[in-house]
Amino acid sequence: MNPLRFRDSLAVDVIDGTKLFLLNDETSVIVENPNTAAVAALINGERAIPQLMNELAGTLSPEQVFLEVAKLQRAGHVISRDSADDPATTYLESFGKATDDFAGNQRTFTVGVLDLVDCALGESLSGALAAYPQLAVSTVDLSGDIDADLVVVVAGDYLDPALREINKRFLDGQHWILTKPMGREVYAGPRILPGETACWESLADRIQANRQVERYVTGKVGRSYPAVKPIGVSPGGVALATGILANEIFAVAAGMPGELAGSMRSIDVKTYEMREHTVVKNPQFSVDDPASLRRTSEVILGNYPALHLEDGGYRVCTPKETFERLEHHISHVCGAVSRLVTLNVDEEGITHSYAAGHNFGMMGDNMDLLRNNMRGQSGGKGRTETQAKVSGICEAIERYSGVWTPDIPETLTTWNSLSTRAIHPRAYLNYSDAQYDSRDEWNRDPRNRLQKIPMIFDEDRPVHFTAGRSLTTGEEVLVPSAMVWFGHPDLDQRDHLYTMTDSNGGASGNVIDEAVLQGLCEVYERDAVALWWFNRIARPGIDLASVQDPYVKQMQDFYATMDRDIWVLDLSNDLSVPTFAAFSKRHHEVQDLMVGFGAHPDPHIAFFRALTELNQFLPFIRQRDADGNTIYSVDDAATLEWCQTRTVESDPWVAPDPNVPLKTLESLERDLPTTLGDIVRFCVDDLAAAGMETVVVNQTRPDIDLAVAKVLVPGMRHFWRRTGPGRIYDVPVTLGWRDTPLTEAEVNPIGVFF
Repeated sequence: MNPLRFRDSLAVDVIDGTKLFLLNDETSVIVENPNTAAVAALINGERAIPQLMNELAGTLSPEQVFLEVAKLQRAGHVISRDSADDPATTYLESFGKATDDFAGNQRTFTVGVLDLVDCALGESLSGALAAYPQLAVSTVDLSGDIDADLVVVVAGDYLDPALREINKRFLDGQHWILTKPMGREVYAGPRILPGETACWESLADRIQANRQVERYVTGKVGRSYPAVKPIGVSPGGVALATGILANEIFAVAAGMPGELAGSMRSIDVKTYEMREHTVVKNPQFSVDDPASLRRTSEVILGNYPALHLEDGGYRVCTPKETFERLEHHISHVCGAVSRLVTLNVDEEGITHSYAAGHNFGMMGDNMDLLRNNMRGQSGGKGRTETQAKVSGICEAIERYSGVWTPDIPETLTTWNSLSTRAIHPRAYLNYSDAQYDSRDEWNRDPRNRLQKIPMIFDEDRPVHFTAGRSLTTGEEVLVPSAMVWFGHPDLDQRDHLYTMTDSNGGASGNVIDEAVLQGLCEVYERDAVALWWFNRIARPGIDLASVQDPYVKQMQDFYATMDRDIWVLDLSNDLSVPTFAAFSKRHHEVQDLMVGFGAHPDPHIAFFRALTELNQFLPFIRQRDADGNTIYSVDDAATLEWCQTRTVESDPWVAPDPNVPLKTLESLERDLPTTLGDIVRFCVDDLAAAGMETVVVNQTRPDIDLAVAKVLVPGMRHFWRRTGPGRIYDVPVTLGWRDTPLTEAEVNPIGVFF
């Protein structure tokens, strides 16, 4: 029998004859057992089991010795092999039993290096792995057959067109790993396993979405792909990439899973910051995967209990669980969400706001649109930091999922040729004839950047339609695609720009029921705000002192430190979903009026949504100069005009109606169903009773575990200025808010500024 020894990677000490300590720079093992300690004290690479039994006779029986040795061997601490005589073998042994076969030189693992940039990484990699005879590194090219266990592809840009051909060639099962050893950020990984991990196409799709400026430039100059020119090769760039790749190759060759399968690392060569990026597999690029089909009209409500989760609304799981499931989508390299950063302005933990970068594909060649996309960010709000994070990442994914992609099933036809029921753009958009007539003048005003008026829809012009589902009738209903998908090619038809895509009614959720409910809440909110805003009628206030939640008083006290007041208006109308507007003004000649809105079937949730949305705007007006004047961190003309010129005195309709008593939240409560699906049906029935149909387009992407829905209810109003006939004129009269309808000229000349 071979002598036994502890692995050379372990420092072995027996203390007091009863305790065994096994230590290295990765682990600490303590065994408090006198029998184990007695056996361990004699294991030195010279004694086999028979010698141990002889020397411990009288202390331990042969069976006890055998049992203790077996335990140490099963744990991977003791082996029967000659001692390691070099650091490389010692390191190999540190992985325990998993690498024993590899250490025994039972086979050679071959590595091919395909260098597209001639940076000598192959030589560097050969040197790094030279201590392991089990690993053979050689250069390869695409002109002949490639016979390697793993191919390392060295590229100057992960969007190099050559990688598309390499990806196609390796789809038959060749494992390969990408690296970029040049530039400010060195990339290592992902390791691509065809049929198992994301392929290069999935990676490239996400990278392109994060390179908006380069896509704009290449579209203008005619280059074939968005090339980011590396700033050169840093002194340690190749070595950094080599080190990570060498460790990954070693792990894979030794039979371990490695760290880069479907994942990559970026290393900033200036700051030494390393980040992990998950490369998500997109079924769109799998020819035979049925999950690649977008089912836009599939809206099947479940039977999920409606869990009350504070301002987050009714959810099927906690915000923490949602964030942990989605966090891997945050990446500035290949994420659906490019960043998630806090906007907090207080240290007391009262306000929680996050900004999440959402990635839109380029929409045409409009420079203003590019500029807006670069600044584009989704807002996250909540009463807790986790809720604000979840809100931000979910809104960013909602926007990302709303971007048109070629795999979306569509119908190309004219309105007058339709044989299926569809939503007419004019019935949904609610612009007036006068607005269409004056659109050029309106659109030139920089204050109307967000609220541009489109062209009149041509019913004889072919456009694309996307299938949605009517929750009112159950029928499939077609929706003009450009109304629901950001960046749709129909939006590039400058002579027929019949709509401007916006986010109203778009929402996300852990399940489709959540997404539809949140989308409905937004539709209700916009409509209630529009009826009040454009009529400029004072509405009742809420008695904040009656709200039995300490958060309200905490917010009031915090805002008071900035010389600001808070009040909340009840905007409820003829429909059954409460809506609130939370306001704050500064005690100053420039009041910097801030407002946040919230709607939900549960008035308590709606109320706190309005408050947390109010908090979301605080970072933009918090800073002041030495004279006490606001330093605005926003450059939108409409927003600046609102903050700098509007006051409670100039617009008294933003204050509580002094002629009616303050309301309580309890007075707005009603019995609600107990499941998400039934609450959605409650809203659908409520809208149907008012003569309006609810249509949903399922925008869920197959590569993201978050349901996304676009809810459309023709007849409900946007809070942007759209003055066509309908609810903003009729409902205030029906409810007795005013005696006669507004004329179009009397409608508030400005829309909500965000």
